[in-house]
Amino acid sequence: MVFGIVLLNSLWVHALEDEDIAQIQKEVADIPNPFLPQLPEKPKEVEQPVNPADDNKPDTTVRPKDPVRTVTPRPAVKTTPPPVPRPNFKVSGIIWNSDRPQAIINGTVVDVGDKVGEFKIESITQNEIGVSVNGTHLKVNP
Repeated sequence: MVFGIVLLNSLWVHALEDEDIAQIQKEVADIPNPFLPQLPEKPKEVEQPVNPADDNKPDTTVRPKDPVRTVTPRPAVKTTPPPVPRPNFKVSGIIWNSDRPQAIINGTVVDVGDKVGEFKIESITQNEIGVSVNGTHLKVNP
């Protein structure tokens, strides 16, 4: 019998009175609705009415004018590239018919890719040595 009373008590539904409903509505009114946009509304632009009689009248609106700008072209600046230095090598010998060509320049044995001063050795052939400096390629004859 006790089990039946507990069951009936848990199913007990009581009617809400008007005061209870008013209290709940007050509490719920302060909670923002998450489904409504939260950003403020943009002000609506009011369009000016179009009067067809105004189309025949000349436009008398005063508008500020843009100042006239005069552009003076600058003279072209001609830059001459710096003079390419000439190599001052004393070539004593060339070994050109091997897998690793070499040359004797100023008494030093050099390979392709080595530097002599500011000059990089690019190639070594039987008749000449190719060097580069500042992106300029030169040939040196022994």
